[in-house]
Amino acid sequence: MKIYALLTGLLCLIMIFCPLICVGAGKYINTESHIESTDNTDTDVNLLQTLSGKVVEISAKDYIIGAVAAEMPASYSTEALKAQAVASYTYYRWLKENADNADYDISDDSKAHQGYLSDEQLKEKWGDKYDSYKQKIENAVMSVMGECIMYENEPIFAAFHAISSGKTHSASDVFGEALPYLVSTSTVGDTLSPDFDSLAEYTPEELISTLSLKDTGDNLIKTIDTTDSGYVSKITIGEKSYSGSELASLLGLRSPTFSAEYKNGKYVFSVKGYGHGVGMSQYSADYMARQGSTYKEILVHFYKDTYIDKIL
Repeated sequence: MKIYALLTGLLCLIMIFCPLICVGAGKYINTESHIESTDNTDTDVNLLQTLSGKVVEISAKDYIIGAVAAEMPASYSTEALKAQAVASYTYYRWLKENADNADYDISDDSKAHQGYLSDEQLKEKWGDKYDSYKQKIENAVMSVMGECIMYENEPIFAAFHAISSGKTHSASDVFGEALPYLVSTSTVGDTLSPDFDSLAEYTPEELISTLSLKDTGDNLIKTIDTTDSGYVSKITIGEKSYSGSELASLLGLRSPTFSAEYKNGKYVFSVKGYGHGVGMSQYSADYMARQGSTYKEILVHFYKDTYIDKIL
């Protein structure tokens, strides 16, 4: 089915672009699966802890708080945090309804699904800001708890990423499958991010070694094809061709939106944005929130022709 082809393709992309979003696979299944219950009374999320290999049951509320805290800076505006909470809950619901794994609903690894941090991990991460940040995120989550982004009466695949390249990319460009609500759209504020631009440099020898090329010389980059949104759809280096996502994974680039040139004895990759670029840009969401947009306005901007419904 197309939805599983999309899921499989996205697994690889997520491993490239943390914090991206969403989606994982069975390599994290514990062969000695067992459930450990916590003290929560509303235990409806079976969460795989990837470090221990254990599956624990936690409340949806606690799960979304931990997911938002893992995926979005707590310093972001409340409306942006609300948007992230709805996107994270929607992604969880989509995965639960579409995945065929019976051992757990979702893992805590952002390289596989979406991130999740426990209270202990948040205390270590935030230090003396733990109390204020935890309260801020909990308030945001509780104000939208159970709300889901819907398309044709179904939860959507709520992809998100850190910083766009000035436009988001369509799902068909990046994942190879079209989804009507994940199309290219303009973003605001992303170009103002201090992390918008990044560079990666390789000597010819480093590039040949990293990509295992047979070709040599200072003219390794043959062609670069891009989509209207700037996503590198195909790049030929030496005798090999890659998608932007594939090359970003191999070279550790922060985004599949980049240009490349040979300069001063090195191949220089100029990268825009951070993440796969599909769905909601988190930095832009915060920028919109600071300009007065509500979380619903943010969500419907990034997820076209969708609506918000409560489906607890």
